[in-house]
Amino acid sequence: MSNNTSREACREVLQILLTRKEGSLEKLKVMVCRKYGLNKIPSNADILAEATDLERERVLPKLRLKPVRSLSGINVVALMSKPDNCPHGRCVFCPSIENVPNSYTGREPSAMRGMQNEY
Repeated sequence: MSNNTSREACREVLQILLTRKEGSLEKLKVMVCRKYGLNKIPSNADILAEATDLERERVLPKLRLKPVRSLSGINVVALMSKPDNCPHGRCVFCPSIENVPNSYTGREPSAMRGMQNEY
């Protein structure tokens, strides 16, 4: 299908989401995909890309995923200090031997998310 058809389908999903109160988002996406003959169900990001600023504010809560990580009420927070040498010399957990990982590599998931978000 063409890119225009996919965009039209996303616009239709947006319009339906803005006018209705309840219902399954996935069923709505499948219904619209069948109508337009799409092979791929549009992602929430695809739908949001077609929204105006005002529409985005109204539809974003309906497109958000369930807060799985904080559902229990416990949030895990990663704190990272600036990578620097230990002030007292070499630590046991930070060996400076070749081919041995340091405790801080800069490739941890939290560091990668920080780089991805230009932090």
